[in-house]
Amino acid sequence: MSKDECVEALAKHANIEPVITLTVWEELLKENKAFFQEYFQALSPRQSSVD
Repeated sequence: MSKDECVEALAKHANIEPVITLTVWEELLKENKAFFQEYFQALSPRQSSVD
């Protein structure tokens, strides 16, 4: 699930404002660099196959 998909899903299903999700996402990126490097690598093939 991409960042945009997360923002949309949380707004729709949990009524969480996008600004909150984006703020949390950015803080998680700062604190968990190794995780997000792997996450983005895993997401990349999916994104290119979707395009």
